[in-house]
Amino acid sequence: MPKPERRVAKNGNVSWFVRFRLNNRQTSEVFTTKALADDFILKLRANGAKAAVGERAKRDAASADYVPTLREWYAYAMDTLKTGITEGTRSDYDKIANRVMLPMLGDLPLDQIDRAVDAQFIRALESSPRLNNRGNPSGGFLSPKTIRQHHGLLSDLLNMAVLEEKIQSNPCRGARLPRMGEQNADEARFLTHPEWAAIYKALPESKRALPLFLVGTGLRWSEATALEVRHVDLDRGEVRVVQAWKKARKGGTRTLGPPKSAKSRRSVMLAGQIVEALRPLVEGQPPDALVFQAARGGAIWGSSYHYRVWGPACVAAGVINPRPRIHDLRHTHASWLLEQGVTIEQVQDQLGHEHLETTRKVYGSLQPSMRAALQAASTAALDWQPEPLQIEQG
Repeated sequence: MPKPERRVAKNGNVSWFVRFRLNNRQTSEVFTTKALADDFILKLRANGAKAAVGERAKRDAASADYVPTLREWYAYAMDTLKTGITEGTRSDYDKIANRVMLPMLGDLPLDQIDRAVDAQFIRALESSPRLNNRGNPSGGFLSPKTIRQHHGLLSDLLNMAVLEEKIQSNPCRGARLPRMGEQNADEARFLTHPEWAAIYKALPESKRALPLFLVGTGLRWSEATALEVRHVDLDRGEVRVVQAWKKARKGGTRTLGPPKSAKSRRSVMLAGQIVEALRPLVEGQPPDALVFQAARGGAIWGSSYHYRVWGPACVAAGVINPRPRIHDLRHTHASWLLEQGVTIEQVQDQLGHEHLETTRKVYGSLQPSMRAALQAASTAALDWQPEPLQIEQG
């Protein structure tokens, strides 16, 4: 078997030659280190000359058979293949990629990411701490939903690599991922009617319209704060959701764009209380004016509103264990509709969920009064017996 031969060039650079036979002809490969040369010799012994040369070609960037690393492929895919995404979405992808995926897998060639590597990646995600908006640990680990987002990006990249014939198959397909339903329900905070009443009372009067609108319609924050006067029909008691704020890349500016999905583009009927709350905000205003504006005009920022208005109101109301997020007003609206007997399909349409399963997993039977009603129904069903049901002890 061949042995690595050390060569020193006139400029002092050292290289290593490996001579071997390929197709009954003498040939050689050159390496920059002895370790690479030794590794090549091991491949010669294990797989034969043709396979060893082919494998090396995949690692040679100048070769037509070169297989890029995941880091190289991510940059190429985001700049070339991933079309139709906003700058804010690109920024979100970068955050996801730089959290675990690229530090862990970035230097691996695409064809070395197999099912075992993917399983290690999932386990690493499951043990990654949850971070707050400042990038600091906030307690607990990544939620199943977040893990699926991270894994989904990797799978999407490998799907593109299959289409570009860089790899033969996507090892992420069929991977077992944490189930979403249970933890999503735990993360959602469903306000009871007394809790909402306490928070509403604690809000400054000039700031009550927006939270009332959110809890009364279930719109997303990005949809509600993008609402313009022309989207509101007080006579019909209806708002049209046709746009939402899109995240900007770091240092950029938010922009208005279409809602989250095709299903999110919808019309939402308004309760009478919401119509009256909106009336002073839209009457006499130009059609393109924002319905909800900051004190000095212009769009409202979620972070500022949370720390200056929403958070203090929750503390003053004593609703702090745990303290609800503004987004929980959307959850609360859905649960109140279900409590009133609205069907899960109607709630899906109201919230603009793309998939019914999302609505079903997160919002089913979560209000205390709904659980009490289920308990009463079960009790009544068991009471209907020709004779009282005897429960034996022991």
